[in-house]
Amino acid sequence: MYSLLTKRGAALRAAVVAGLVGVASGAHLVALDREVEVGYAGEAHHVGATEETAEAVLYELQLLAVVVAVCMMIAKGTQGVTKRKVLEAPTSDAVSVPSTAVLSPKRLNGLILDCRTVQEILQLVEEHGEDLNPVNVATCVYRVARTVKSMRIKGCRTSVRDTVRSPGWVQLLSLVDSRLPALQPQSLSNILWAFATLSWAPRDGLLERLCAAATQQVEAFNPQDLANTAWALSSLKHRDEGLMRGLGRRSLEVLEAFRPQAISNLVYAFAAFEILDEDLLHAVSHRIVLVVDRFTPEDLANSAWALASLGHTSSPALPCLLAAALGCVRSLSTHNISNIAWAAATAGGAPAGLMAELAELSLGKLAHFSHRGLSSTMWGLAEAGVRHDGLLRAVEQVVRNKVQFFHAGELASMTNALARLGADPAVLALVQEHCVAKIAACTPKHLALLVEALGAAPGAPDAALLEAVARRAGGEELGAQAEAVGAGVA
Repeated sequence: MYSLLTKRGAALRAAVVAGLVGVASGAHLVALDREVEVGYAGEAHHVGATEETAEAVLYELQLLAVVVAVCMMIAKGTQGVTKRKVLEAPTSDAVSVPSTAVLSPKRLNGLILDCRTVQEILQLVEEHGEDLNPVNVATCVYRVARTVKSMRIKGCRTSVRDTVRSPGWVQLLSLVDSRLPALQPQSLSNILWAFATLSWAPRDGLLERLCAAATQQVEAFNPQDLANTAWALSSLKHRDEGLMRGLGRRSLEVLEAFRPQAISNLVYAFAAFEILDEDLLHAVSHRIVLVVDRFTPEDLANSAWALASLGHTSSPALPCLLAAALGCVRSLSTHNISNIAWAAATAGGAPAGLMAELAELSLGKLAHFSHRGLSSTMWGLAEAGVRHDGLLRAVEQVVRNKVQFFHAGELASMTNALARLGADPAVLALVQEHCVAKIAACTPKHLALLVEALGAAPGAPDAALLEAVARRAGGEELGAQAEAVGAGVA
């Protein structure tokens, strides 16, 4: 305690001298204020003092605070007219930090969280970059993405391209790289989440280095870290099977602590990369049955799509998800509708009335569908044998107006659906014509859909499409099937 009082006495003397000679400038006061802050923090963790000692320390600290206040008043009074003009200038909502101030990591994190715009965050990076510790750096990246996401939700225009080209962002990425060995699991997952939220990834190998660091620390990831990382990888379409396998193993250990959205994000990522982990799927399916009543429509749709996509249709989880979707069908977005329709059709069964409800709902939301979502929905309805005349007529009109904007896979699914649902022959011929034009981009799965469409269409199969499919299939099994359809024996 003697040493403590001695230190405080020295601080008091320094403060008095600074005030009397009038040299308590802004920088001096910041340093002195940090000394006071450190003193308070130190006392908070002191556990061996008696009551009398504690009172003495408290009295001393109060006296020190008074001296600091006096010094600040002296400083303000000796700055002259220029200082008063600065103080009287209109204030701004922007976060203002003296670029020469040396701030603690805790203070820096508070300033980062106070920033309201991307520009403020990146300006802080430029001014205090070397003082940012690994947590500060990860927080900056995360907050940039959160701010951009918030602006999008509010309908504000924001340019990710301008952001990632700015000097502050370039410096921030350099800091991520230099702090990489010290980044903890939460920081790693937050940075990856931020890149995915921005729909942007660095091209200099930083993403690969982040994934390598995550793989090394994956056993320390918590459920939210696991789900965020898996979602980020799938959103960025960055396949790292080693990391995904590690995420799967760790998830098995902590699955009971996963929230519904985390479960959905995890299984969706594995399906997006077509990585089959039977142990994980079995555990996830069991967990879904237990918590399905807490799933949002988005969780229901994404989980159903994932399980169907991975061929996990025999577990009780998928019927539970589809039944829950029927219960909240009016709350489904167009993205949810297409995923559930596709999953139900792929699984080969759906609760009574679900597909009819989806068809009716689709008609009312038709203008909001993406081309991919509309094609998947129509294929699902055709696979389930559900024809909704009003929806079919409306979709035919969409095809007439926008068929040129459909990609190859979307054209294949739509051709298949229209052929099996008995669409207007003129519309079917139009979509088949565009399939021929984009046949080079068709995958084997797309070709299989076209072969099925050729067999289901009324009358003779379209000769040009038949030839294009056979040529694209290269004489393989699909080519033989196409030839068989042409010969009338399929």
